[in-house]
Amino acid sequence: LGPWLAVEVPDLVQHGVIVHKERSAAPTNASGNTSNTSVQ
Repeated sequence: LGPWLAVEVPDLVQHGVIVHKERSAAPTNASGNTSNTSVQ
């Protein structure tokens, strides 16, 4: 899975599927985890 992620994640970021958010400004969900992805 590691090699796939190393190739796929930068491509998803480039295409805007995954959006980077600053840690201090990222909203949290009920479990306290930050959501750093957006689904199109």
